[in-house]
Amino acid sequence: NGGVPLPILDNWSLRLTTRRSFDVDLENLGDRGVRIIKNESVLGIEKEGRKIKSLKLTGDIIAADNYFFFLSQEEIQYLNKDIAVALFQNNLIRPQWYWSKYRILVKPTWVSDSFPKAFVMVDPFLPWSHHEMIVVHRGSMMDEFNLWVRIPYQRRFDMDYLKKIGERIQIKFLEKCPQTMMKDFELPVEFGASSISMGPPPFPVFDTEALKASSTPTFDNSKVSGPEQWDRLDWESVLSYQNEIFNNIQMSSKTTEKVRRRGRDLEIYS
Repeated sequence: NGGVPLPILDNWSLRLTTRRSFDVDLENLGDRGVRIIKNESVLGIEKEGRKIKSLKLTGDIIAADNYFFFLSQEEIQYLNKDIAVALFQNNLIRPQWYWSKYRILVKPTWVSDSFPKAFVMVDPFLPWSHHEMIVVHRGSMMDEFNLWVRIPYQRRFDMDYLKKIGERIQIKFLEKCPQTMMKDFELPVEFGASSISMGPPPFPVFDTEALKASSTPTFDNSKVSGPEQWDRLDWESVLSYQNEIFNNIQMSSKTTEKVRRRGRDLEIYS
């Protein structure tokens, strides 16, 4: 994994999805014949040997040849704890860190206007383990900058800790960017929230040794594509990895169809 979160050389031509565009994409998939299921709870799985036979929902049962979980282990556990245990045999791992986003609004000046779309601030006098490096991304407005810092996972909802880190990075940002005047400063979305309302972090960082010791799904017809498997957390790399999964799905579908045809041929000529 290497803990690479949001690279400076990210593809800026790739627009991040919004809630509205996500819903539009689902509608388009539905129009093309893909079955979209919303507002259903996953109750469990039905097993058949080393394969998943079906998924049990509140109002339906779904049977398929292959099952793909595009979620982290923790997200699968939020979905249904029994499924997570069945998939990973209690070898679930938790992030060691996560990347948290602070936001600073500045008064536009020639200095702030000259900043690039992304840059890194490094201060060797801050704690070396995480927030001595701040990844700065421009926001959608000229006066907006998103400051990404690595936070210990167990301090995710510690309001005093998050506030203290925010005060430190405010000072460092203004020190590193002279003649920059701050209008406002926003704490991360997890400030004042709870794990129930927020769910797992979207940009987790795992211990390398823990990843090596983690188990793969126990079912032959299931695959998980989550941050535990990704080498990087930027959108371009994630989409590239998911494209590999899509290609595997197509190959698996073709193989399954050949097996079915062979079975029908044997029935015809036997």
